[in-house]
Amino acid sequence: MNIMMISSLNTYTKNMSMQMKWQQKKASGDYGASKTTSANQKLAEQTEGPMLPEKTDESVQELNKIRTKLNTGKSLTSSEMKFLEKHDPQMYKKAKEIEMERQAYEQELKRCKTKEEVQRLKMSKAASALSTVNEVKNNPNIPEGKKLELIVQEHLKFTAVTKATQDFVDSGHYSKLPSEVEQQKAEKDLEEAKKAEQNITDKTDDVQVQAEEDEEDTVSDS
Repeated sequence: MNIMMISSLNTYTKNMSMQMKWQQKKASGDYGASKTTSANQKLAEQTEGPMLPEKTDESVQELNKIRTKLNTGKSLTSSEMKFLEKHDPQMYKKAKEIEMERQAYEQELKRCKTKEEVQRLKMSKAASALSTVNEVKNNPNIPEGKKLELIVQEHLKFTAVTKATQDFVDSGHYSKLPSEVEQQKAEKDLEEAKKAEQNITDKTDDVQVQAEEDEEDTVSDS
């Protein structure tokens, strides 16, 4: 499912970029060769507005560094978020949405009791993201440019979830989880231990009762 998701997103964003470029050429009448505009570059252009502070070379480099982190699913630092809020509010809004998605997913990971639960959660997120992508692709009421923006955002959120899963594995938490077979065996062993303990308690009670009865008989005989 992960491979299908990534392939679908990459293919669609590439096709969307080509279509948008062709529409721009038709509108301008310029059919000459030009550099290819990637989906992420197009999104970057969409997130820039006329009211933003003038960008220096340093701020442009910082924005590019932040975009690279988002593209690889990494979390942004608080200082990076503040920088975005000041220099690119639209990207800040998208980054905040991505971070909320990551945090919610990380909490779900912590609630998983077995390795299989982690895998099912990961596959569920992949299926949900792919479903969202298909809904956007097939919605005739969404303009093509907006479709590309939504698809890229969904891709970034899914990339963040994938990175969170890898971090969970790398931290050692995943390896400490039992498999469902191991969990079932542990639960069975615990149940049998409880039954054995109860049997010992019952036998002890029987012995004590018998001893008291024997003592009463002895007293009666005397």
